[in-house]
Amino acid sequence: MSIKKILFLSAFFIMAFAQDIFANCTWTKVCVGGHHTMAIRADGTLWAWGRGSSGQLGNGSFSGKSTPTQVGTANSWVKIAAGGDHSLAINSSGQLWAWGKNSSGQLGDGTTTNRSTPVLVTGGGYWTDIGAGDNHTFGAKNGIQIFGWGQNTIWQLGLGTTNTSNSAIPIQRYIDFGSPYYNANPSLSGYGAHTALCTRS
Repeated sequence: MSIKKILFLSAFFIMAFAQDIFANCTWTKVCVGGHHTMAIRADGTLWAWGRGSSGQLGNGSFSGKSTPTQVGTANSWVKIAAGGDHSLAINSSGQLWAWGKNSSGQLGDGTTTNRSTPVLVTGGGYWTDIGAGDNHTFGAKNGIQIFGWGQNTIWQLGLGTTNTSNSAIPIQRYIDFGSPYYNANPSLSGYGAHTALCTRS
């Protein structure tokens, strides 16, 4: 058999295998943290696996899992983000939930206590996007206001200071996307100890 024919057959089988996998795929979103992974299924349920020593898997324990484990029983999750050892998720009602490591207040619940199940981020409002670094978190409300909380030792909250926030109300970095930016829905991303923000203009 010629090399060309072998390569063709190999490519054919690889494509057929990949097509079969994606035809049966039930995952719609996935994100990775420092040592864990989270994903949303097509039915809106949330799953997590990997290291769980800080409660970042959200299943009520502080142990790791080698296979996906469901986070609670809700089926209305729409957005997720994973930090170093903490996790965040927004549901279809715009509520922001957090769990896992909280040594720097990165869960935004007004404490520094690690959580093994989801807790509401304080401040209310309708959350539209989230991003997470190792020990800090950013969120967007109504697509026009950006809030940051958690570790800020090297200015990762964008406040111009190095004050860390452990308060019940997340620090707001005043970035108001009013006219003509209303509903600009900024995209947030965090990694390590820095943060990125992308707007429409």
